Amino acid sequence: MQLVRIFTPKHQKLVNQCYPSGRAPDKKPKSSETSYLLYYVGSRSSKLEKVSNYLIKRTNADLNRRRVGNVCVTLELMAQIIEHCKENLNVFVKEFMTILQMVLSNNNVNNDVSVIEILEGTFHAICVNMDSAYYSGDPEFIKMYKSFVDLFFDVIAKRLNNDDLHLKLCGDISETMGLASDPQLNYLVLRCVGFALDQCRLRNPRFNVNSLDQADDMNLSKRLSRTQTRADENADLPTAENDLSVAILHKYFNTTETDKLNLAIRVLIKKLQEIPNKELLEFICNDVPVQLRYIVILLLTRQVTDFAKSYEESNTDFNSVFISLQLISALLVSDISIVGLSVLDIMRKVLAVQLRAKENRYIVQQCRTTIKDLDTKIYYSEQTSDMLYELVVKLKTTEDVKERDIIVNDIKILVDNIRQPVISVDLLTELVPFMKGAVIQLLNNTEDLISGGSTLSRLFQMVRDLDAKDLQSKVMAILFEKYRGTIMLSGLNYFQTNIKEPEYTYYLYHFNAAKVLNSNNYYKETQDKLNNNELFTKDDLLKYYQSTANSKVGDKGVQILMSYENQLSNTDLLNDHSRPLSPTILQSNSNNIARANGIHENSNGFGPFGPFTSSRIASDDARSWKAMRPVIPKVSDLKKVMNNGNGKSKLENSFKGSQSVKSRVTNITFLLSELKSSAAGDESGIIDPDEEEIEGLDKMEIARSFSTRSKQRPSVELPSTHRSSFVPATLDEDDEFRDANEDIENHSTRGKLFSSV
Repeated sequence: MQLVRIFTPKHQKLVNQCYPSGRAPDKKPKSSETSYLLYYVGSRSSKLEKVSNYLIKRTNADLNRRRVGNVCVTLELMAQIIEHCKENLNVFVKEFMTILQMVLSNNNVNNDVSVIEILEGTFHAICVNMDSAYYSGDPEFIKMYKSFVDLFFDVIAKRLNNDDLHLKLCGDISETMGLASDPQLNYLVLRCVGFALDQCRLRNPRFNVNSLDQADDMNLSKRLSRTQTRADENADLPTAENDLSVAILHKYFNTTETDKLNLAIRVLIKKLQEIPNKELLEFICNDVPVQLRYIVILLLTRQVTDFAKSYEESNTDFNSVFISLQLISALLVSDISIVGLSVLDIMRKVLAVQLRAKENRYIVQQCRTTIKDLDTKIYYSEQTSDMLYELVVKLKTTEDVKERDIIVNDIKILVDNIRQPVISVDLLTELVPFMKGAVIQLLNNTEDLISGGSTLSRLFQMVRDLDAKDLQSKVMAILFEKYRGTIMLSGLNYFQTNIKEPEYTYYLYHFNAAKVLNSNNYYKETQDKLNNNELFTKDDLLKYYQSTANSKVGDKGVQILMSYENQLSNTDLLNDHSRPLSPTILQSNSNNIARANGIHENSNGFGPFGPFTSSRIASDDARSWKAMRPVIPKVSDLKKVMNNGNGKSKLENSFKGSQSVKSRVTNITFLLSELKSSAAGDESGIIDPDEEEIEGLDKMEIARSFSTRSKQRPSVELPSTHRSSFVPATLDEDDEFRDANEDIENHSTRGKLFSSV
């Protein structure tokens, strides 16, 4: 016997020294000897395998001799070795799992709660320090793990009947990283979550009743009042500190492992199908990380979508679909924050179910409620508009009458749920053809912003397409109230262009325009036109826009009315520039040009551009010159002015304009100077191509002839320009130059312009 002790290996000696003497069932490892053993295996990792194998032999001997105290010491030593040598866990984990299996399957100790609790602590140490890197690709370990857990559940359920120990085991399994990703072990997640939910319901009766029916009957005001009392209700909710089942649920739902969370939510949905309870749903979802809560909605929607796919193939359980839709709505209208939810995708799936189940009014109505509830959580400013657009697109592509009625009612419930104007004018014109009875409601929910172009035209066409005159009158009045000047000017363009025969909306427009201009005469004349079934002429409208006190609207109205002859862009005329172009400037410019051509005013003060007014300061808007292009004077016209002895051209009047305008005026000044020389008898003046035809010369030779016409008249080089309309001028040697600023009012700091006297 003495020889055996002399030749005992050191690792065995160190292990044996950790066991206290006696047969007490509550033995603990000796602290100092255990510390040395941990140092020994920690500094010599090659000894871990020897120690673990020896522990198997010793455990087997202790179990056969029913030394329960020694078994407990072995289990605690194992737990400390795992914590101390966790980086080398793969070296000895299989041996330790073998020991756990031996203890758990031994009938002498597996009915002892104290031993099983210590064993659970050792298993917990393994689960906490192990992830998929230790067991992935190792079928032997996976088999050992699966066999041990199944046996553990069986022992707890059949021998011990200890729910808390059962919950602790569920918590241990949740600590194993990557377990849910393994197809051979992920069933354990389903089992653990199911048991924890059952225990939570048993310990909290408020989660064990059907509460969806009451939630479905609540209107929005009741929901708001319920939210205000949420703090009081939360005081009664269980916590992880006082309820072990809640602590275990926290481990499975408050996780960023999406595979584990996905499986856990599936179990939750299954349990809620059995006993629908919105409080339990909210309680669990509130524990899910906020960035992953949308998964709950997605999985509920997927269950509903699966119904849509199998609806025509089998007798689908309508009740489960109805409950899932109710659960979605209950979560959406709750105060649970959900981010990252794709509202349009969810709506499309719910809408597909609704149209598939069009014969089931309960499903149709609940789908409609869910679509409305989707809009209670606003994720971006145009969410409601996008949802309405999606329904309009579906409506346009659907030919079934019943399906169209369903979609129209979906649109109506969304519109009824709008709390502030979010509908764009474009969307309004798309919705009204399908909801003419709700056009006033749609208008009240339409944004105050409006764009130009075709949007305005569609807006007026929408009014024209309405059936009832009183409805047209109300809609036109609302449009003028919301958009006032913009709708008035765009309407002036629209009705002057598109209305060839009298119709009621034409007169409605002018009645409202008269109110904006505050013109009783305009209003009375509109009434007369309506009675006589006549249309306004351009001259009829000009007098009202020119005499209005609202100069901004009046000026732009005159521009629009004159744009029909001058082919100006109506869109540009409606734009509000920082320095708006006054219509009287066009009149003044056209007046000056007309005088330069020898055209005079009529006795009543009207010319080819309408009534002449006093010259006003010109805008630097280049479009004003576009209106003058049809009447730009020719050389022959300028000669006529000079021959009539008018002196300086009227175009030399004080004129503020852009640089391009000043350049044109300067050129005309040079032309007049040349004409003056020509009138004095100088034959070398500017040649009018209309009067004199030069034969045998092409365009290039004609151009060269200007520079070589006379040696007594040296040419003066003018500033270079890209405008082909500018004509180089030749001057006499004795001519004196003076600054064009004497004739042209120039406030610019740019280079000076010159003209001859």
